[in-house]
Amino acid sequence: MFYGGPGSGKTSLVVSSWWDYIAEQPIEGTKGRLLLIGGERNRNLGLPDDMVVRFPIDPDKPMAFMDDLIRWLKRAHLQVNKPDPITHIGFDGFSEMCYVFIWAAKRTMSGGDTWAIWDTWREKFMEIIMLADPVDLNAHILGTARVQEVKKPKQDSKGNDMPSDPDWMDFDYGPAMQGWAKLNLGHYFDFVVFMEQGYSEKVKGGKKTKIPQWDSNWLPGGDFWTKNQLAHKWDKLGLGGVMTNLMWPDLMTKLERKED
Repeated sequence: MFYGGPGSGKTSLVVSSWWDYIAEQPIEGTKGRLLLIGGERNRNLGLPDDMVVRFPIDPDKPMAFMDDLIRWLKRAHLQVNKPDPITHIGFDGFSEMCYVFIWAAKRTMSGGDTWAIWDTWREKFMEIIMLADPVDLNAHILGTARVQEVKKPKQDSKGNDMPSDPDWMDFDYGPAMQGWAKLNLGHYFDFVVFMEQGYSEKVKGGKKTKIPQWDSNWLPGGDFWTKNQLAHKWDKLGLGGVMTNLMWPDLMTKLERKED
């Protein structure tokens, strides 16, 4: 799971697992699909149309996108033992899925029962997670999310306690989600990585020039939340806590080489 602000390289890193967007050619031995949910768009990576599956919002049928997504994942299961199976699935993104579902539920569920809406969101989220199981699909599951600030304990102007996030969320920023999914999304990924855009300075023609770069944060230590199931041997693997302009095959090569 890669999360961060707009333009931080989340989708690029996901897509790089099966598509070399620099050379604009597929990675040998892979077959990937980018699932664009709601209003998510990314036209600048050169992805062929057959590598993109869109789940747009129909204002007349607001919940249809979720039903379509579930049907697509069920069909993906049927392809696992057939020739040329999908090896990588990228969800772009989980925040959009959450926000659009809540918006749609408020417009379609009778009575506006708030608890029923959140319960339904939890059930649908869990259905997506179960269908996107990497073992059952025999595929890498990668996702993106936006970033949001953690709600710290504080009081309003009248001295009343305001709603806050649990104490275990002792960081300042995490993936942008709502309800049960906000507290549990990270359990279903081996890595939760914070992405940010920065720059380096290089001298060109005698002048300093700022060169954009995209940093992925793989280890704790900042004010953002990270999860790394290989953290206990990350240093032994010779991998950095922050990686710049990373592409997924490069990471896989380093992990496989170091673990041999």
